[in-house]
Amino acid sequence: MTSEGLKNYQDINIKNGSSLTDEISFKEILLNITYWFKYILSYWVIILVVMLIGGVIGFIRANKQKIRYIASSTFVLQEAGGDNENASNTFTSIIGFGPPAVGGMFQGDNLLELYRSRLMIKKTLLSKTDSSDYLIDRYIKISGLKQAWRNNPRLKNINFFIKADKKYARIQDSLISLFVNDINNNYLSVNRVGRLSIFRVQVVSENEEFSKLFNYQIVKTVNQFYIQSKIKKSTENLKLLQYQVDSIGSALNGAMYKVASSTDVNINSNLARQVLRIPSQRSQIEVENNRTMLNELVRNLEVSKMSLRKETPLIQIIDEPEYPLDKIQVSKTKAIMEGAFITGVIAIAYYSLVLLYKKILQ
Repeated sequence: MTSEGLKNYQDINIKNGSSLTDEISFKEILLNITYWFKYILSYWVIILVVMLIGGVIGFIRANKQKIRYIASSTFVLQEAGGDNENASNTFTSIIGFGPPAVGGMFQGDNLLELYRSRLMIKKTLLSKTDSSDYLIDRYIKISGLKQAWRNNPRLKNINFFIKADKKYARIQDSLISLFVNDINNNYLSVNRVGRLSIFRVQVVSENEEFSKLFNYQIVKTVNQFYIQSKIKKSTENLKLLQYQVDSIGSALNGAMYKVASSTDVNINSNLARQVLRIPSQRSQIEVENNRTMLNELVRNLEVSKMSLRKETPLIQIIDEPEYPLDKIQVSKTKAIMEGAFITGVIAIAYYSLVLLYKKILQ
């Protein structure tokens, strides 16, 4: 056999050997899969029982889980004094979505953090409801704390509106901090709706009335605080100008009375004696000065009022929570299917590992 023929013969043998190896590997895989399937199928009764147990667990879990109520408010905020583009992008800039606005104390995520702040949640909790009770009392009741504190002499009659001694005040502050954290984590959410400058505040709890009242009150509290903070400086300037206008007005009235009084006193005086006219002339000069100052202050006061109206942001409530509120309720059918599926997968995985362990030992 020539060298070329020998080479071709070797190549053919190599190709046939490769094909044979691939075929054997594929058959082994099929055999292993078939064996694994038969092995798992041999335990189908146990797996079925495990899945039934998982379904029962899912049903019990869904049955014990209480209905939760969602109170949702949507609003849009427009800063005054800007052009159309700034007006449409202002609130987007405030919460950190979109181009940053120039100036302002509530930029970035500050407004979102304001909703989650201890101050705002505390003010909301300590506010009264329509039935003259406080939201914090309702929160303690629906969260189960009132029942848990029944046997605790320091907590069962706790009152957050009485200024206590230093030691007891520390307990009050600690409890409020715990309430704030719980509300942030489990009750309250604030987010943006799509790509629009519309934002949603949601409160979820197991009590429908509490969800609605807390949602309404926290939106009201934060919005009022926001507006007051934005116009605080302008309001203070306006009060100062108003005080100056009132003071100069009083001084002008006093000066006018002095002029009239001097004229009345010297009504039949000798006109040749100029010294008698000095008090009247001095009062007249004071009247003119006060009148000039008053005119300027009144003008500035009106300008400040217009500026305050322009600086006051517009917060427009779009939707408020109304009864009946939307519910969050776990579907019992879905819970049963999920429980059965998860436990079934666990059982199959367990017997698969047992089979793998046996093969390794062999």
